[in-house]
Formats: sequence, structure tokens, C-alpha cells
Amino acid sequence: MSFAVGWSHLLLAAVVWIWISRRPKLGDRRLFRFFGAAAVVLCILTLQDALWFWRQAPLLQNVQLPWRLLGPVALCMALVIAQLGPMLSQAPRWRALGIAGAMALLIVPNLSHLHSKQLVDVDLAFWTPQQLSMRGFETTTMAEATPRWMLGLPQYTPVAATVLSGDAEIRRPGRSPFSWSSPVIGKVPSTIEMTTAWFPGWEARVDGRPVPAGPGTPSGLITFQVPAGEHLVEVQYGRTAPEKIAAGISIAALILAIVVAWYAFRGSAGPDRGSACTPN
Repeated sequence: MSFAVGWSHLLLAAVVWIWISRRPKLGDRRLFRFFGAAAVVLCILTLQDALWFWRQAPLLQNVQLPWRLLGPVALCMALVIAQLGPMLSQAPRWRALGIAGAMALLIVPNLSHLHSKQLVDVDLAFWTPQQLSMRGFETTTMAEATPRWMLGLPQYTPVAATVLSGDAEIRRPGRSPFSWSSPVIGKVPSTIEMTTAWFPGWEARVDGRPVPAGPGTPSGLITFQVPAGEHLVEVQYGRTAPEKIAAGISIAALILAIVVAWYAFRGSAGPDRGSACTPN
């Protein structure tokens, strides 16, 4: 991965700008300026010189990495270069050759990135769950995905749930990425701790009735109480109230956008009454 904007993209963008400057009717200058400016701003944010901006917006650090901004840069450049279409439509003889040349400029110079520079021998025993847990392996740079109530990384446990306190037996557990269920037989009221980090949205049910669940201290794992006796325990991840409200707003906005687009389409497709013919 080069982490850079290719010279071929810039060359084609320059060709588009020169053509639009000479033939403004064949292109949209506003479209070029908007997406061109967006690409420039996004490129600047990937530079070391933009460190001050990233420090002033700490929330942005948790949702995006600088080099990933090259993704929307590629989209902006594609929309800029797409205006080559109207240009090539004015020269039918050169249309096929022009499209082939543009595609070659975009693809051929970047073929070298498909080959790895070197191979590294990996010891698979060094990357087992036990080893990752012992080394405190993190999947993020600044531990931004770790819940704030998890004060330390818990030790690796091969089972999905354990009895933290009390006297209970977990039988025939079933597990998926977003749910866990098992019969639990307890001689006394017991505390169950999952090996999954607690996060708002997780719910625990005993015999179909919700029970209080939350982060354990200091593990930050899902912890809840199970009364004595035999019970069916279910733990599932669902949507929180803010997530449900956000989904409702998104659906309402989508419906509104469809309605507005529909009325706009009907208005533009209607008959032109001013140009109707009148009999002599």
C-alpha cells in the first residue's frame, strides 16, 4: 500500500480541468471544484503538518485514522475524472482509445503495489488466544475500543461463562457472536461472569425475565446474578434506546427523501403547458 495519490490521477484531473476551462459547456466546473477541493482537504489531513488539527479534535481520533482518508480521496478523484466522458463523446474516433488510455493510466502504474516487498515467517504458536492474552494484545492503537470500566485486560478463558461466586453448574451452553444461553443449576444464588466485555445493549434473562447485568469490577466483563435452582439463562445483545431513536430518525429521513425525490421527478416529467400547440 503506497499511502499516496498517484501521479496518473493528478494528470487526468489536470486534463479534465484544462478541457473544462476551454469548453465550459461540456463539463461542470462546480462539480470539479467541489470534489477537487474535498480531495485536497482530505489529503492535507493525512499529512504530518495536520497533527495540530487532529489534536484539537480528539473525538475524530476515535472514529478515523489519517491514512484511511485516502479512501474518500479516491472517490472524489473518480468523480472529477469522470468528466472525461463528455470530453471523449465529442471525438467518436478517439473514444475507445481515450477510455483505454485513461484506464491504463489508472491501473498500470499501480500494479507494483500488488506484490509484497518481503515475506515474514510467522510462528503460529505466538498468536494463540493464550499468548495474545498474556501479552496484552490490543486491536487498536490507543485502546479506544476498550470500555472505560475495563481497568485491565482479563485473562484468557476458553469457556464463554464462568461461575464467579456461589455454587452453580453451567450445562450445555450455546453461543453466537451476539447471544449465549445455557441451563444453570445453582445450589445457592451465584454470580455468573461472561468472557465478553460489557457494553450498553447487553441484556441478561433468567427464565425469560430480565435481571440486572453490568460490568464486573475490575474486569469490565458482563456480570449478573442467578438465583438458586435450575434456570435457563440467556444473554443477548440488543439495541439501546439512543440506537433505536437514531434508527427511527434515519428511516424517517429516508422516507422523506424518497417523497421529495418523487414529487421533484413528477414535476420535472410533467407536460410543458407553455409550449402546447393551438389550433389555427
